[in-house]
Order: sequence, then C-alpha cells, then structure tokens
Amino acid sequence: MEPITKTLALYRETKYDFTVVADLAGYQEIHPDYVRISEPLEVTFAARNEAVVQERMIEQLIHELSEVNQSYEKKVNDLNQRIDELRALPAPQAAA
Repeated sequence: MEPITKTLALYRETKYDFTVVADLAGYQEIHPDYVRISEPLEVTFAARNEAVVQERMIEQLIHELSEVNQSYEKKVNDLNQRIDELRALPAPQAAA
C-alpha cells in the first residue's frame, strides 16, 4: 500500500464555531464560512489494507440500504393507513 500524502491545515467555521482539519485543496480554503487558523502542514499517512477498507465501505452501504428500506416501509404503511382511514369515513352526500 502506497503512503498517502496530504497538505492539511486547521480551519475555523465561523457560523457554528467549530474547528476542522482539512486538505488545503478542499473547499474550506475558499468557502466564506471557513477561516484558516494555521499554516499548512504536509502529512504522510500509512494506507490501510484496501480489502479492509472495501469491506467496511460495503458494511456501511448495507446499513444505509437498510435505513432506506425502513424509511420506505414506514412511508408505505403511513399512506396505506391514511387510505384505510379515508375509506372508513361515511360516503359524502352527492351535491344536488
């Protein structure tokens, strides 16, 4: 695995007052809500095993898919319940 080298800096988010470490080439450098509060620093990271990274990404996507399915099922159930409630109402009188 090849090492990963990035040029990073600290940025302060002005609207919500939090600090992040971000790539100097990232949007924080030009975004009006961020102010760089440190000088850039080149950092070299040891890469993780790609098979481990890929498996973790798959796990996260499976989890996200599960959440989407649950949300979908809830919405379908809510709509079916609303249909049942409307069907249970007495029929409206026809206008004369």
